[in-house]
Amino acid sequence: MMQNFTRYLVALILSGPLSLHAQNLLSNGSFEQDFTSWNNLVGTGTVGTFSISETEKEDGLRSMKVEIVQPGAQAYEIQSLGPVWSSEPGKEYKISLFAKGLVAGSKFKAINQVSSTYREDFVVVTADWKEYTYNYTAPVADLQFKIHFPEAGTFFIDNITITPIVPIVPVTVADSLRVLVSNCGINLGAAVEYDPLQVEQNYINALKQQFNILTPGNEMKMESLKPTETGDYNWALADKIVEFALANKMKVRGHTLLWHNQVPAWFRSKTWTKETMLAALKTHITTVVGRYKGKIAEWDVVNEAISDASGNALRDTLWFRTIGREVLDSAFAWAHNADPAAKLFYNDYYIEGLNAKAIKAYELVKGLKDRGAPINGVGFQAHLEHTANAVFFNELDLNIKKYTAIGLKVAITELDVRIPDADAAPQKYINEGHIYGQVLKVALQNRPTVETFVIWGITDKYSWIPGVFPGTGEALMFDKNYNPKPAFDSVVSVLKRTCLKVTALEDADESLSESIRYYPNPFSESASIKVPGLFNYELYDLTGRQITASSATDVAYVGDSLPEGIYTVKVIQKNKIQTFKICKGK
Repeated sequence: MMQNFTRYLVALILSGPLSLHAQNLLSNGSFEQDFTSWNNLVGTGTVGTFSISETEKEDGLRSMKVEIVQPGAQAYEIQSLGPVWSSEPGKEYKISLFAKGLVAGSKFKAINQVSSTYREDFVVVTADWKEYTYNYTAPVADLQFKIHFPEAGTFFIDNITITPIVPIVPVTVADSLRVLVSNCGINLGAAVEYDPLQVEQNYINALKQQFNILTPGNEMKMESLKPTETGDYNWALADKIVEFALANKMKVRGHTLLWHNQVPAWFRSKTWTKETMLAALKTHITTVVGRYKGKIAEWDVVNEAISDASGNALRDTLWFRTIGREVLDSAFAWAHNADPAAKLFYNDYYIEGLNAKAIKAYELVKGLKDRGAPINGVGFQAHLEHTANAVFFNELDLNIKKYTAIGLKVAITELDVRIPDADAAPQKYINEGHIYGQVLKVALQNRPTVETFVIWGITDKYSWIPGVFPGTGEALMFDKNYNPKPAFDSVVSVLKRTCLKVTALEDADESLSESIRYYPNPFSESASIKVPGLFNYELYDLTGRQITASSATDVAYVGDSLPEGIYTVKVIQKNKIQTFKICKGK
């Protein structure tokens, strides 16, 4: 399977520390020796020419000029094959090139590839020379640099360099979110990318230390799994991510089964009837969910089906034009039949607060449930801006409670908080941290409706935000060098204040006994009592007045509606009793 990571390069993205005289690993990237080490290909049926320009150059005496008159159906039909360079697996490199075009907005692809493993980055040119850079962690040794030309235009390219980056050791992080969240009755996770998960130790360490659930960012989408109609499914990348999760005792969220984006070209171009498309989608969903039966805890079955336009409930997509609304019910039924134990979600963005799209999402999801579709909940993507405030947090809370009232779960599935590059540090990071903390606080207040809280990435180094929302970024909890930001500190603080661990009853004597333990660290939201199996619990104030008496299985949360003070909790299970003192603070 082609391992494909596509990004848009932004003119002059600053990278990490690098020697000004670092060795260029790419031979003749300035074309001063004409096309030595380069091989230019123009496919049958295409029209294009490669030449050396001595009039247009960024530096030195020459540049490469490419004139594309008739591009091919595939970008690789016109390409310039550069030399193989000495990459080392797991090592990070800075790749830089200068380019311009006769027409601003034209684009080409810069690619590093070995066999079926590759990464491609779009370069969108202007009419003036600009530098385009990105950092790249090599997945394998001895990569080849290539340039593909998918569209007509005239381009000048010069001074291509590939230089090693001196690694920066991140600061040691004392706190583990994974340990803290184990007392909370909630999964806390991150979206992952295959490439760094295989070779980048800082990435692997952060994932294993901080999270107990992961979401494959792209590897389970239809385009990745079934790129051709007649070929076999390409399971390699998705399988390795699932294997990593299971080996490290992490859960997996499958993402996503039915989405209008990242659909393979063969599927989009094929002529369908309602019946043939239903059959094809049933085969796909049944095959994918069935392969991971018992290994994936949750699936985003349908993703982003609601239109952003006012008045239109459903997005204008191939599914709805060909099949109609019933494809939603069918998708959930197929997924449930393939793995009855997996929890199934509808997932979308901009439905976290109380707005028109959120209302449409609620009506869609409630309609599915009312019609008997096996849907377990709704995913709030939560791609937030730096302006999220108390009004939004209150709306988020009220919206979650709407789903609680109809018996559905809510998952935070793709949280990030983009902040403007122009905003001043450190305040912008403090504001970002406040948003992270408040969203988590609302989620914890709504347990057990909210059981899953996923952040859309680990480090700013691989965030999708700068490429899609120019002028913003730094949306995740760790910076590009894996140092924790105030967002991480805020999440740690909320977990420590909210999730108070109470020792399980296995520590008690077999006979009826009582032990009192004091907790000097007060909680601010609620304390969790974790006891395997069914147990009873009673809550008393300091006068001995009983406030609550109830039962629970595995975990109970007490104290969320209490004023500050010291309380006694009595836990009873079969022939065991334990009594604990708990303290609620600010």
